[in-house]
Amino acid sequence: MKALRWIIGVFLISVAVILLAQVIVPGDRHELWTYLNPLMAISIVLVIAFCIWNKVRSSDDATASQSTQGFPEYEIVLFGSLFIAYLFFFNWITELNEGEGYGWVWIILNGMIPVLNIWAGSRLLTRE
Repeated sequence: MKALRWIIGVFLISVAVILLAQVIVPGDRHELWTYLNPLMAISIVLVIAFCIWNKVRSSDDATASQSTQGFPEYEIVLFGSLFIAYLFFFNWITELNEGEGYGWVWIILNGMIPVLNIWAGSRLLTRE
């Protein structure tokens, strides 16, 4: 189980780094989005699954899922991830059907998916 957590954590952080590099580094590499979009979809589903798994795992221990401010950290990230998943799949399917999605949605997604991936990946890698 520890090896699987490590593999998923490294995958999530790798997708985040690749996505940030694609967005930040200038150049005409639009064909790379064909390969990045499936990786982004997999990473969103993995973050949602991680939040659900942690919520179920720590449901009997109320303090394990609480952040320092008292908010249920995994629930907040779960609902945020579900919203990001809705935006991503809506825009991706629109792009596949019509040839172009909404640009402002991609801007939001390119900023939020790395944040979610690094959050979940770091928790998977540091968990004992």
